[in-house]
Amino acid sequence: TTLCRRQKGYSFTEIIWDTSEGEWQPARLELRDPRWFRFEMHDRATPLQIGENGERIPLAPFKFIFARIKAKSGISLRSGIARIAAWAWMFKAYSSAALHVIQSDDMPPFMINGMYLSGNHGIISRQIGATAHGKTIPDLGSWWQNSVGALYQLTAIVGVNAVLVTAKNTAASDDLWSIATGAVGGATLTHVSGALHTGAITIASDVQAQIKPAKQSLTRKIFIDGSEISAPGIYSFTELEIAETHVVPNPVSLMNFLAAHVGASAVNYIDPGIAGQVEISLHYRINPEGVWGFVYGLRMLQDGYLNLVGGQQSQVRYFNPATETMHAFVNRLSGPIPEDGGSTTPLDFGTLPDISTNTLQYSFDAAHWADPSLPPDLFAQIVMVGGSAVRGWAMGYDPAADTSDAARAANSSVKAGFISGANKMYPEFIVNRAASAGDYFEGSGWFGPFNPNDDPSARVKVVYPNGGGDTLIWNTGAALSNHWIPLAPRLRGKPFTVVAADAGVTVQSKGTVSERGLLVTTTGAGSLRVKIG
Repeated sequence: TTLCRRQKGYSFTEIIWDTSEGEWQPARLELRDPRWFRFEMHDRATPLQIGENGERIPLAPFKFIFARIKAKSGISLRSGIARIAAWAWMFKAYSSAALHVIQSDDMPPFMINGMYLSGNHGIISRQIGATAHGKTIPDLGSWWQNSVGALYQLTAIVGVNAVLVTAKNTAASDDLWSIATGAVGGATLTHVSGALHTGAITIASDVQAQIKPAKQSLTRKIFIDGSEISAPGIYSFTELEIAETHVVPNPVSLMNFLAAHVGASAVNYIDPGIAGQVEISLHYRINPEGVWGFVYGLRMLQDGYLNLVGGQQSQVRYFNPATETMHAFVNRLSGPIPEDGGSTTPLDFGTLPDISTNTLQYSFDAAHWADPSLPPDLFAQIVMVGGSAVRGWAMGYDPAADTSDAARAANSSVKAGFISGANKMYPEFIVNRAASAGDYFEGSGWFGPFNPNDDPSARVKVVYPNGGGDTLIWNTGAALSNHWIPLAPRLRGKPFTVVAADAGVTVQSKGTVSERGLLVTTTGAGSLRVKIG
């Protein structure tokens, strides 16, 4: 969307809604061809859609996001930079940035008591294929056992030939629960208690599934250029903010609720009677370059064990292995690190190794940091063609804006994140921590695209919004003398402050960002963090 509106002056994105759970939730966003749309003749500003017979019709409510770039004055139809050849260079850094996925989940998950929850993750269960099983809604909450006596609760009816079952909590506590997620095993599930229809469930198939929705008390606010949207309509904007809070239910409380209401004709999986375990808050700010800054808050409503809290996850999405290679970079590592649980395929993420065919997981543990007091905080993936970088995606943390940095640092002293066997990047700011009701954790970070050709001497160059300004993240692997870091025209003349610079990285510019950007000299590889505005 960001790229399309820059080129043409505007863009249209269709919201694909998911109503499967009785709630309206955005399932995905689809960029639509601008040739499907026109503008009112009387003002040349109000967007319209072209109907099946070529007629101009109003946009369906709550269906489209109309974004306009204010690159020049005048009507939307003529405001794209494709009409302003002299400005082409200022946008070149984003010519390939759309070829990425930001986050595959609605919001990022965390892991508690060994289970991923929040985001697009529900309570992990098993979907049992069982032809003509005969179970109905009043059977929900009943208990069944497999061939070795392990107990499972009937938690959802998927259809006439499938059901969802969830393993019984085997821990002594309902807060520090332990719920098995592996295959049920055996050929049948036999009735133990509670069901109206007690016939055995013959297991034809058994796959992992999730109980959704797993969000209570969801609120979401959208701000355009600092003003909250309070009414349906078509809006043009240059900066977007999204603020969300929701409560993640305790899985055992949900199961207890189902058991207490067995026989009911309807089930509400987010009923207020189901206890919440964690409250999540997220605030995203998206700048004109399509880079996201965020603040992630987690408040414990009950006790629990936090295996992982990261606030973000992402990876390069569009990658053609026939013509391209994918490379990864992580800063502040001491050298090659082994894959998890092995040592046969070490990778040096400081030298952009090729991960195109990687199927292994690598954890960035403290034993592999160059400085035990400085955990890695920059993670990137770069796509190359013939050895030349063509597009990149980066993400990281903002310790300067982190209001609970001491807690984050204490927990990050063991592990800073990992890259999965599917090449998804998972930074972590809390790792393996017992938490009590009332505890609050907060992390700040950023993620977004960058064009390696905007500054070929840099491994990563990203500018992200952090509230009231922007921050430059820059990393190079070379010694550079009097090197200009190019920055977008909107940043020219703004004051800047060097927040952090590695030894050997010197910022020569003074006071404000110049027409050419920022002037630096380096004696070798190093990173730079600069607050602008």
